[in-house]
Amino acid sequence: MPLLCLRCWNGLEARFGTDAVAAFLERREAVHNLPIAILGGTRAGRDEGLRYLAAVERGRVVVAAGMRTQIKYVLADAEEPQAVELLAADALAKHPDLPGWIGPAAQAERFAEVWTREGGGAARLAMRLRVHELVAVRQAARVPGCLVPPGPRDLPLLAKWTAGFCQDIGEPLRRDPAETARHELRAGTTAFWRDTGGRIVSMASWGGPTPHGIRIRKVYTPPEYRNRGYAEACVAAVSARLLRRGRRFCLLYTDLANATSNALYRRIGYLPVCDASDFRTTRRGEVRAV
Repeated sequence: MPLLCLRCWNGLEARFGTDAVAAFLERREAVHNLPIAILGGTRAGRDEGLRYLAAVERGRVVVAAGMRTQIKYVLADAEEPQAVELLAADALAKHPDLPGWIGPAAQAERFAEVWTREGGGAARLAMRLRVHELVAVRQAARVPGCLVPPGPRDLPLLAKWTAGFCQDIGEPLRRDPAETARHELRAGTTAFWRDTGGRIVSMASWGGPTPHGIRIRKVYTPPEYRNRGYAEACVAAVSARLLRRGRRFCLLYTDLANATSNALYRRIGYLPVCDASDFRTTRRGEVRAV
């Protein structure tokens, strides 16, 4: 049997010669929605933050892949456990300052074992996630209201809610929320839910397209409007709209610790695909406050 071998590309090089990696990822499109979107956008000439791409091959057949983005390392679902060890060792050698990684649970956990064993510093599990897929909306909005597109006057609100979303999920702000809001406004990838009194009470945004699907990226309801069904109504309406526009399915990630959001998405029609893990690192020599 041919030995496993590692091939690597820097960010710009990842636009070329990666057909085999893309084909490997697309065999499990829902599971690999995040790396597919990053690689696809990069190959199309958009800056998706991709800085480095690695693939493990056996006999020129890709069996695993990982990529370093501006934010973290993204793992695919490896077909061979030993391949994850190669990716982890390569990442440690070339990216010792890696802030963390995300991927299918078994692969992310194996990556963490190798990282810590080989001297990469501590790795802690920051969040257990679940990927969900929807092919048809099971029920329409449970509360009256409608989707409305944000306009230029809504930019401050969109920026404020973007910051609120990042705070809620424990993600640091990596760029100005106003810049993110302007981008989403130009792209038309965010919708508000407006209640019958005319109040804007929830929002959902989408992106990260795959060949047949698209991901719900951000759902936010401010605290004063929570537990009233607004997020459920907003996500159901956005998902139905995306399906009508030709997507075969919609995808989203949930925090397994949040029973409320997991139940909400199940009611809409989202079904579990796989579990994922999000790890954060402590650099060698760094002391983490307790």
